[in-house]
Formats: sequence, structure tokens, C-alpha cells
Amino acid sequence: MNKVVSLSALRDHVGRGQTVALGGAWMSNHPMAAVRQLVRAQIGDLHIVDNLASIDVDLLIGAGLVRALTFSMVSLESFGLAPHFRRAAEEGTIAITEMSGVALNLAIDAAARSLPYLPMRDLGASQIPAYHPDRYAAITCPFTDESLLAVRAIKPDVAVIHALRADPDGNAQLEGPMAIDPVLARAAATVIVTCEEITSHEVIAQCPASTIVPGFLVDAVIEAPLGAHPTTHVPSYGLDAWSIAEYVQVCRSGDDAWTDYIGRLAAESEDEYRARVAPPPRRRVLESLARRGEILIAEPDRADDDTDPDPPWRIEELMVCRVADEVDDSGVTVLGSFTPLAYAAYMLAKLTHASDAWIAGFNALGVPAVELNITSVESELYRDAIAHWSFVDTTCTVHLGGRGLVECVSPAQIDGDGSINTSVIGTDYWHPVIRLPGGAGAPEVVQHYTKIVAYVGRHDRRTLVEKVDFRTGGRSPIGAAARRSRGLPAGPIRVVTPLAVMTKDHDDRPFALESAHPGVDIDEIVANTGFKLSIPAEIQRTREPTSHQLALIRDQIDPFGTIRFDFMNASARSNYINEILEREWKRAETALMHA
Repeated sequence: MNKVVSLSALRDHVGRGQTVALGGAWMSNHPMAAVRQLVRAQIGDLHIVDNLASIDVDLLIGAGLVRALTFSMVSLESFGLAPHFRRAAEEGTIAITEMSGVALNLAIDAAARSLPYLPMRDLGASQIPAYHPDRYAAITCPFTDESLLAVRAIKPDVAVIHALRADPDGNAQLEGPMAIDPVLARAAATVIVTCEEITSHEVIAQCPASTIVPGFLVDAVIEAPLGAHPTTHVPSYGLDAWSIAEYVQVCRSGDDAWTDYIGRLAAESEDEYRARVAPPPRRRVLESLARRGEILIAEPDRADDDTDPDPPWRIEELMVCRVADEVDDSGVTVLGSFTPLAYAAYMLAKLTHASDAWIAGFNALGVPAVELNITSVESELYRDAIAHWSFVDTTCTVHLGGRGLVECVSPAQIDGDGSINTSVIGTDYWHPVIRLPGGAGAPEVVQHYTKIVAYVGRHDRRTLVEKVDFRTGGRSPIGAAARRSRGLPAGPIRVVTPLAVMTKDHDDRPFALESAHPGVDIDEIVANTGFKLSIPAEIQRTREPTSHQLALIRDQIDPFGTIRFDFMNASARSNYINEILEREWKRAETALMHA
């Protein structure tokens, strides 16, 4: 049965007021051609379901097409908060349902299984379930009497996903990060597949393992080259960070600039859009970004390395080295959204003392150590991984399965109980002073991983607070014995700041100062910490980075200096990103010239 339709025919399958689930995750493989067509057709009053959303959701909100949003995170990652999402959430012009990342996966998976809900272990001290009782309910296991959370199924009216290729029958293949796209296709009443190319059934049959969505689930197929742009589509093209930067600049330039931007988008066809944003020279660069990168080779630290680094270490480098100490081969270390300092720490551990560590990222397992950058780190990690899983497989196995060793979190606030806040600033959750991206998988990480490592770019009383404004995630219980009695992995909460390392390992005891960084006065640490801090009689100093570690960080892992992002204000970060993008563009052009 031929299911091929034009992009303009999307209006025949997506109706005003429907619940529409969008595929992709982070800055990866969102069905952007379909999103742009929704803008052109002005199909509004939508309830969007998007677990790890980015520019796709922000664009639809900015176009006035979203009534409600169910999500775990909305972020432009290195480029900052999603501006239209933030404003709409702060002003209350859209209804929001914030879920934890794994729970939202389970809600979709429940619908795919035709179940009313799926159970999961509790989320500790997280307030997300209490604020969304229509999505979560406490239940008792009928077999063990254990207290569990039931996560209510979400069955979208329509799911839209973007594939690499599909045949006219709708058999769709993907060779890059799958996110929850395969599960969305099983859960939704109607499934729309956009794809880079429509090919023959014979071509699809040559590689059945790549067929993530069989045709019997699909209602319509739309050929849409560059259909995920400006997000990535591995293996076809990398992130068009230059277009993302333009989007952010337009959003900061006022209503007139936005009106012009959205008006141009609505007026042009998809063919005209492609011709404008990706003429042949630019498209060749974007395609090269999906192929570039080399695996970094493990280099165990040299014990006799006592040379003085030039220049001396910077605080972000010391923090990278300290976080790297937490990584070993006893569990799975997970890369979340692109937080460069944490990524650099994982890569450093992989290159030095933890070469056998399992690292997961972008739904890939066993990823190698690679160079950090803005445009192609995803393709580098995914291409050379040991295994490719869906987001549901990864999170259920690692996050909920007791196999997670460490995943760094970088919250806006952390308090004396070890609770983190990545949701809102302000005491009114529904009308916050600042709407933050959301927790993604952090609520599950904080409760179910062995080690909790939080790092912050500022050590002050606005960040290290007595009580967070909202508990996105919270570990409960904290003590090792209490956790083991409940079948939970046991390990401390550790906070790494520009001044110190602090540790909490018991519910009834305050954070303890584990070490002060070299040259930092203890009084400065105490004065800038908003919660009670236990100070030991003998002060330990954080170990300084070795010259070998610094050489790895500066020359191989992070030659562009992305680990500085967390220590910059929005304006400085924007200017620095533009400088990096100019260097990345020149490097890509040079590589193409010599190819």
C-alpha cells in the first residue's frame, strides 16, 4: 500500500486541538520539517508531548500553536534556556505537565502496550509526582507490598518522527539516535514518518536491523530532505549550530524581529527553506560534521609527572579532574544533556584511570572518548559506540535497573538535604520568576544511582541554599544502611564547586567539607554556603591537576574550551560560542578542501 504523501498533506493527518508527540531528543533528530509545516498551516491549540525538547517545541510555542505541553526538559543546551517556552511557562499562557524523563518514557510505553499505567520505583524526595497527580499515583505491589509509583499512560493522537529512509509502505529505518521514536510509533493512534529519502522495499530489506518502525504502524510517509534541520540527523548531517545561534539572537531582539522570522518561515515552502539555509557549500559542511572525529586513545597518568603546567590550571580544569575521580568500571556512567564540564570529566577518566568504564550517551552504550565541540560530538560518540539502544531501553536498564554509577547534575539550586532544583526559581511553581528547563532524567538519577555528583559554576548563597524553591530531585533515604534495606544503591551525595568539595552521606548529618581547593580560605566557603556545613578539624586540599591531565584536557578533550560555559554569563557565553563556531566552520571547510 502506497502511503507516500506531500508535506502539505500533513494537515490531513494532524488536526487542531490534538495531542501530538514529537520524536527526537536533545538537539537530535527532531521532525523539524513537520514542525515548520504546522507553522505554515497554522494548526494550533495543540497538546505537544516531547520528552527532551529543544527548538522544535520552542518554535511551536513562539508561533502560538501550543495549548499544553508534557515534557521532562526543554532546553537549547549550550545556547541557554528556550526563550518562548520560558516566557509562556512564566506567564501561564500554556498548561505544562513536567514529568521525570524515565516516567514519561514509561507513560508512552504503557500506551504502546495498551496498558493504563506502568509501575516504577519511587522518585525519592522529588516533588514532581505531587504536583502532577493526574500522571502519578502511589500504589502497593500486590506481590511484595512494596510502595511503588504508577505512571499513567499517554496515548498521543498523532506521533511524528523523522527517519533516514522509508519505503512507500512506511517501513522506516534510522541509523542514528532513536530517542523514544520506536515506542512513539507503537503508542500513537496515527503515525507520520518524515524521512531524508523514500527508497524501494528491496533497499529496506537489505538491512532489516535498521527498520525501527514497520510499515503496519505507519499512516503516512513524507519525503523531507534535511527534515531534522537545524537539529542533527546522524549519519546525514551534524548540528547547524549557526542556525540555532541565529534563532537565539532573533528571540533576544524583540517582537518585531520574531514577527519577521516566523513570517518568513510561514511564507516559504520547504524547498525554499532548504535552499536558503543550506546552499550546497553549507550543506557539505553540515554533512561533514556527521562524519568527523577520531577516537581519543587512553593514556594512563604518569606517576612521575611533576612538571609545572603552562599556563597554570584553571578552576574549571581542577573541577573536571575531581569529577573524573568518581568514574570507574563498576557501573554505567551516563552522559545527559550536553554539560561540557561533566563530559570532559568522563572523557578524562576514560583516557586515564578508567579505560574500561562503560559510558552511555545519546542512546548509545560503550561510547569512546572523543573531542568536545558544539557541532559534532553526538555523531562522534554514536558512530563508534558498542551498542545502539532506544531511550526506553537505556533508562529502564540503567536508571531504574540499579546499574547507574554516576551521572553529573548541574542544578540551579542545591540545598542542605541534597535536593536539587532544575525546574523553577520562585516559590510559585505555576507562575515562577524563572522557568528552568526541567529535570529530564535527574529525578531518577538522584534517587537510583550509586553516586550523586552535582557541580555548579558558582559557589554562593543563591545556588547553595537552605531549601530549594522546588525539589526536582531528592535522594531519600541518604544513609547507606537505609538505602540497602530498600534495595537501593548506596553512595554519597557529592557537590563540586569553584571553592570546595562537599559530601553528604547521612540523612541526619549536614554536608561535610571534604576538601577546599588550593588557596581558598575556609571562611569564604562558609560565608558563601547557604546551608549548614560541617568543618573538620584538619582541612584537606583538593588535589591539583597534573600536567598530563591538563594536556589531555586542553589538547585533546576540549581544545575549544567548552568547559568554561558554566562560568560565563549569557552574554559572554553567546560571544564565546560564536568564536568557537567560527573556528569549527573553518576547520570543517579546511577538512573538505583536503578530502
